[in-house]
Amino acid sequence: MKLIPLASGYVSFDAITRTMFNVDPIKFFMGGTSSGLGAPYASGIRNISFNELFNFDKYKGTTDYAKGQNLGGQIWDNVKDNWVMGGLQLMAAGAAPKILNKLPGRPVQKMNRLLDQVGIGSIVKL
Repeated sequence: MKLIPLASGYVSFDAITRTMFNVDPIKFFMGGTSSGLGAPYASGIRNISFNELFNFDKYKGTTDYAKGQNLGGQIWDNVKDNWVMGGLQLMAAGAAPKILNKLPGRPVQKMNRLLDQVGIGSIVKL
């Protein structure tokens, strides 16, 4: 398993969930933290969790801003507010593996050698 593409994929997924749903991937799948991790909803008016995607009418906000807001409208508002940072993060996630692979081999070789010494070098590589 190569760590650099795995990290790049996570950063890309983070950019998408933050742009569209206003939460990081962990809160998106696990729920909010105001009532403890694992609550079925993401804490905050504009935050949407995985569970809320399928039960949006049940969890939608009760403040004046969120009243009457449908799921598509909420996602669109999040995209309008977060598209710049999400786009920059997606570009960085795509460029970072290419830049890291062009670095001189010494740091990567040293890290892979350390992973071999720990005993997980056959499973994990940079």
